[in-house]
Amino acid sequence: MKSSLGPLRRAEQCRRLLFPPAPEPHHESEIAVARLRMDTGLGDPGYCCRYPTSHLMKSQVRFVMHPDDECEFASEILSDDSVQLIDGPRWKTKTPETFRTLSNIGTYCVIWSTSDMPELTARYVETCDDWYCQSEYATIQFLRSELQDSILTEGSIAIATLQDAPCEQSVEARYKTLRRFIKKRYTNSIVQWCNPQAPLAPARPKRSANPSKPDPQVWVGPHALQWLEADTTRRIKQHRSSIVEATVTQKTG
Repeated sequence: MKSSLGPLRRAEQCRRLLFPPAPEPHHESEIAVARLRMDTGLGDPGYCCRYPTSHLMKSQVRFVMHPDDECEFASEILSDDSVQLIDGPRWKTKTPETFRTLSNIGTYCVIWSTSDMPELTARYVETCDDWYCQSEYATIQFLRSELQDSILTEGSIAIATLQDAPCEQSVEARYKTLRRFIKKRYTNSIVQWCNPQAPLAPARPKRSANPSKPDPQVWVGPHALQWLEADTTRRIKQHRSSIVEATVTQKTG
């Protein structure tokens, strides 16, 4: 039986054991800082303790994917027959159930190739009667965008490979292939963030402009961009409950 907590919420609880909460973000740069602070250990509260951050290669790509964009991205991921998908890093058994489709995967997808590491290791967490992946350095974290009504949430892919691990180069090469796929087809610097509950104002000391400048760190898929431009009431958010939201800055067609 699955935990009642969603995979992102479980990961956030683990991360907060390591990092104090960030202040409520007002614009995209503060959001980016908060995400990087939370993503340092890719979710495992013991990850940074086991591996000094100087031994980790960390990278992430933020994006917005419409379901049609995700379908194309999934085809790219699964073009390698050795790739398996796992529903998050927390499992009910020591060996995770694997899939070759996203239909059985929640918001937090683990991308694992058996050619990078034949088997993943996990540690048992007695307090929650779950197994937690100890081999996240051999995988790619894929946080999926979600579409609900007029909201499309931001997603990302990320890695934290371990220096000199046998799988280091192959995992990084796989990640870079997916990153190139996104950056070749998607558009950045096309959305700007706004806090609708804060005054609209230019930048001043200790506070950025609201709305922000176009965000170069967020890559918007072609189907997502078409969906956003079709209705000016549609918004991008980091999470469905977020206050801060983003809109397309201008028509691209």
